[in-house]
Amino acid sequence: MRNSRLVLLMIVVFIFGMAHILSCHSDDDSDTDEVFECSDYNPGRTVGLIKCQPGAFEGYTLFAPLESTNTYLIDMYGRLVHSWESDFTPALSAYLLENGNLLRAASLGSQGNPFFQGVHGQGGRVQIFEWDGTIVWDYMYSSERHLQNHDIEILPNGNILINAWERKTFEQAVAAGRDPNLLVDGELWPHHIIEVAPIGQTGGIIVWEWHVWDHLVQDYDPA
Repeated sequence: MRNSRLVLLMIVVFIFGMAHILSCHSDDDSDTDEVFECSDYNPGRTVGLIKCQPGAFEGYTLFAPLESTNTYLIDMYGRLVHSWESDFTPALSAYLLENGNLLRAASLGSQGNPFFQGVHGQGGRVQIFEWDGTIVWDYMYSSERHLQNHDIEILPNGNILINAWERKTFEQAVAAGRDPNLLVDGELWPHHIIEVAPIGQTGGIIVWEWHVWDHLVQDYDPA
């Protein structure tokens, strides 16, 4: 009988000991998994999360600072979820794709293309990064005749739309009816859009294109 009571006592002690351990473990989890609520949040701050009010869209924010080579993905509370590093500053566009890859336009910089200078939005390069930062596509669209700028867009078929300038000389512009008095820079940069089917890691085939130049209507020269 004495042995039975001893075994029962040991079982009771074990149960209460395990309950205490599990309780402490639960308390530790509650300390590490902090729960945030969307409300006025550190309104005095000048960097990081300044405000988050009810009604804000519950999701992530992707941004590529103009003077940085990094692209960041943050949550509602300003916490870093992921980042990608490039060798180039952005050309104003970055998109998180459904498969987790990053599509990003890259600027070649002020020395990248000497034929397109003095304006904002210069690009010249389009890159796709995997989640781990590996570059799986690195496409150049830059020459003395054209330069990618500002925006890009992926299509449902996987092709990429690229917005770009094309360079027209003074003579070409005047011959097409441009008022020479408006050609203060001596040339004209109309926009065009190309659809590129990616090939390999650096190649692509232009499968469609549209040029503003082909649709201009002038009322300056009746000839």
